[in-house]
Amino acid sequence: MEETRQETERLSLSAVRSVLEEIYFGEETYAQCKGKALHNIKGDGFWKQEKPAIAQNWKDLGLPVGIYTGRNRQEASLAQRLLHWPDFPQNMWVTSDDGILKPSPL
Repeated sequence: MEETRQETERLSLSAVRSVLEEIYFGEETYAQCKGKALHNIKGDGFWKQEKPAIAQNWKDLGLPVGIYTGRNRQEASLAQRLLHWPDFPQNMWVTSDDGILKPSPL
């Protein structure tokens, strides 16, 4: 029995990331955040299905608060909307856009 090798087509990281962003942001939010229309996906984004793990306002926690996430700034802004923390300082976020990816000893 002869084994055959199938060639697989490689997708670029940016192409995969682009499609996943469309799925995550959804039609309306993608246009707002990215300033352009979707190419592949229609409807609401998956971000709207996320549920915050905390129900308190950041000011009521009684602790210093910062957020370290693997999300980029645009995705983090959606999380901020879900948390209902519109006044949370942007300089207290560490996102993938800052060049520090999770996990990181920094």
